[in-house]
Amino acid sequence: MKKALCVFVFVTALLWAAAAWADTSGTTNGYTWTATSTEATITGYTGSGKVLTLPSRLGNKPVTAIGPSAFKDKTQITSVTLPSTLKTIGEEAFLGCYAMTTCKLTANVEVIGDGAFYCCEGLKNMAIPASVKSIG
Repeated sequence: MKKALCVFVFVTALLWAAAAWADTSGTTNGYTWTATSTEATITGYTGSGKVLTLPSRLGNKPVTAIGPSAFKDKTQITSVTLPSTLKTIGEEAFLGCYAMTTCKLTANVEVIGDGAFYCCEGLKNMAIPASVKSIG
């Protein structure tokens, strides 16, 4: 009985450790990402879509940030729908997305990095939600 309990505890510890280290980065549907134990950040985009709906979960974690330069110079993007889980838009995240005409910020966005939407010439109007505490 004692031996069986030790084996059970050992196997459980191994499974727990494997789960903690699993899915710390990857590419899903063209979105490259990194994740901590509690949240994910979109770090890049390798797809060719024009109208994007960013995922709310990657690596089985909620997407809370778009990293610096994640969509930089993706000139084909015309519209982006952000997930409600998003809190931070990194510096130059959408720099050079000239064709973008629509990007609605959600009520959970708190930080917009410096130059996040620089050179988004088609983006004429953007409502800044009251949740935003810092811009650039």
